[in-house]
Amino acid sequence: MTASTTDNPTPSHATIIDLAFYARSRMMRVALPGRVESYDAATQKANVQPLIMDEDFDDLGERVAQRLPVVTNVPVCFPGAGGYRVTFPMAIGNTVLLVFSSSSLDRWLSRGGEVDPEDDRHHHISDAVAIPGLFDFAHVPTSAPTDAMVLHAATLKLGADDASDPVVRKSDLDQVVATFNGHHHLYNPGPGALAPTAAPTEQQSAIACSPVVRSK
Repeated sequence: MTASTTDNPTPSHATIIDLAFYARSRMMRVALPGRVESYDAATQKANVQPLIMDEDFDDLGERVAQRLPVVTNVPVCFPGAGGYRVTFPMAIGNTVLLVFSSSSLDRWLSRGGEVDPEDDRHHHISDAVAIPGLFDFAHVPTSAPTDAMVLHAATLKLGADDASDPVVRKSDLDQVVATFNGHHHLYNPGPGALAPTAAPTEQQSAIACSPVVRSK
């Protein structure tokens, strides 16, 4: 659809309605890929540049691509529930999926809970949430094995065969826990020494040894 009506100076009612719906739909955002321009780890907010340009029309009615503005103070949505979260470093240049809320997020972000937004805007570009982990097909970062749940890390190598794609598999973690649980020190108490405490049960060892993997 073009903005030019030179061929028909007096558009029909149907054309006017179509143009009105088209103009309105252009203002409604749903989801777009974006690139992190800056990130504040303390507040977990990012400034994100949308990577899909918008369309506009010049004075002759010709379509031109227009860059969207950087979306500021976007909350980064790390996966988590039930008191547990998975977090990872965010860097400038990372790609994310921007999801635009159907209503204003401002009051909810500042207060939480159930709120009256007191602003009737909908699908606005400023009401975005960033979900990390979206990549284009030309820059797939790692493999995705189909036979295991895998943790990928840029500098961590534990049981990985390919140094260019270091991974930590669940089997690696299971081996670490099993090794720890099966490890015993010989104890030869001297005169007057206290007797050693009883060895922990398997359940106690598992609780004390919950594996945490950090990439350096």
